[in-house]
Amino acid sequence: MNLSNSSQCLNGGQYFRYNNETSKWWSCKCLPCFKGSLCEIQYNYIQFSWTSLISVDIQYSKTNNEKIILKSIYFIITTLIFLISIIQNVFCLITYFRKQIRITTCGIYLINYSLYSLLSITLREITIINTIIIDKYNFFICPILPALSSIIISLSLWTSSFIAAERMLIECFGYSLYRTRKYSFIFSIILLNLIFLTHITEFKRRKLKPDPILPNIYRCTSDDFEWSEKPWKIIDRILTREYLHIGVPCLLHLISTIFILPHIVKHKIYINETENQFWQILLIQLKRHKDFLIPPILVMLCTLPRLLVELITSQYCLDFNMKFILRIYILFRYIYYLPQTIPFFIYVYPSSVYTNQFRQTKIALYLFKKNKTFLSQTDVMRKEKRIVDLKLLDSPQISYEQPVCTAKSTDPTWV
Repeated sequence: MNLSNSSQCLNGGQYFRYNNETSKWWSCKCLPCFKGSLCEIQYNYIQFSWTSLISVDIQYSKTNNEKIILKSIYFIITTLIFLISIIQNVFCLITYFRKQIRITTCGIYLINYSLYSLLSITLREITIINTIIIDKYNFFICPILPALSSIIISLSLWTSSFIAAERMLIECFGYSLYRTRKYSFIFSIILLNLIFLTHITEFKRRKLKPDPILPNIYRCTSDDFEWSEKPWKIIDRILTREYLHIGVPCLLHLISTIFILPHIVKHKIYINETENQFWQILLIQLKRHKDFLIPPILVMLCTLPRLLVELITSQYCLDFNMKFILRIYILFRYIYYLPQTIPFFIYVYPSSVYTNQFRQTKIALYLFKKNKTFLSQTDVMRKEKRIVDLKLLDSPQISYEQPVCTAKSTDPTWV
């Protein structure tokens, strides 16, 4: 056997020539993401939808037992996420539809966010069931379903950034909490139309193509536009999902956090005695206003990893045998959907006002009927701790400057 880099092999393939007494033949050993007798066919699994990547991870398993285990793991995880998301978003909706919340502009955005999350998780569950159990594709499964899912996820992420921006306007710029809701309706309609228009290319990019390795198996891919389709290619680059629909909402969350954080601390504190007291008071303020910090920080932590991974992996090739990278990519997609899965723990539970509104709903009264004593004891403990914190803040050893931001709302936890 002789090895050479003959020009017969394309795309960096290595040429093997076999010579013996009975036969003479040759072959090309291709680099990752190339196949064919001359390595003339290029493929990249990074262009596949994330559900297709799950199918790739399952189909390229070494044994049938491994396939069954992977199918069970993916199905159980996705179904649990689906059930948790349904419960949490329903709890959020019955809370947001209470009059004292729905009459606010922020309440409208919160209602939209939960509705988008419900639609997103439902479409995702349908896709996973088709990928793992049915394993058949049609025009609805590809490209309609992935494109719709992408639109709704972008709507959800943008709406969460609107919630953060609304809180910033109320807390730091004196906007009224109860100003007319027509602004939230107008912005929501404009956002819906803009997101749909910027995702038109998704319907054209998503194509059903045969698997490059396995015969008679089709995958939903996201192809780049050919040079003959230059107008579409330019539009797609301008409206690319990674920069516009992930990067900009994360930037809005970051800006709102930077503006609200000084207001949470409220004053620049000068300590006369010990530095430890300053940090103690700072932690008390942050804990008291945790409902302002948890949503934007959690959204950024769940979203930015996916943005970074997609920007990095877009420059590289993902082959079917790169199992570790493949599963890391799938894991980050699951993390990306976490804010839509646990909205109750992000928006309702950290806020004492929203929590009290939820406790007044029929479903909460039914669930906590047997725990009234426990809840009352917990409320007493919280009140006692709050009194201690207020006494600490009113200590004469501390002097304050003027607050950075002022708000018209007497209770900032409303938003």
